[in-house]
Amino acid sequence: MGTFDNTAISRKQRNSVGDQTFCQWRGKNVVKQKIQENKSNTPAQQQQRKRWSKGVDIEVLFEAAYTIGFPSRKRVHSPANAFSSENMKKEKGVFTTEEDGTVTVDYSLITCAKGRLRLPAEINVSYETENNSLTFSITAEEAGVRRNTTDIVYALVVETEMFDSELMELGPRGEGGIKTMELKSGWSATDLAIYVFVVSEDGKKASDSRHLTVE
Repeated sequence: MGTFDNTAISRKQRNSVGDQTFCQWRGKNVVKQKIQENKSNTPAQQQQRKRWSKGVDIEVLFEAAYTIGFPSRKRVHSPANAFSSENMKKEKGVFTTEEDGTVTVDYSLITCAKGRLRLPAEINVSYETENNSLTFSITAEEAGVRRNTTDIVYALVVETEMFDSELMELGPRGEGGIKTMELKSGWSATDLAIYVFVVSEDGKKASDSRHLTVE
């Protein structure tokens, strides 16, 4: 964008001439160059678009967790922006584009909460075949550096084939104990991705999420 003198000819120009547009901006006469539409569609661009399309799908799946899991994000970012920014980084490796164009997701690398609070040192999950349920075991902790007894522990359970998820509150850090989640109809224990994280009682702080392996 550049400025121009108000000559007899340019004084009459207030729209476009060729690829230039004349207008006023903050009291000055300015001329702007039109941006040509980029219609390129290289293999790299195709892969990037497929990664972003898959990223949008994953964003929906993790919404319940990241909505409360990114309280320390930059104020210009929504929780969805923060989640996407964290997980779409190519070097993070969450999304891989195969030779046939298929985009695969490494669920173990996904971050659904981020912050400086500490997770409880001992959180385990096991699968109970008889009643098709998950059992979470948490060791109670006292208050300390970056942890309070009132911090709330959460678990996000994702069924990767059914493309469904459920967020469960496991209780305060200071209480610990055992919590059971009955799996939804059609869910398979072999297709689960499970994450735990902590959010402060006032919702203003969080921990990083941790991907758990079912015992």
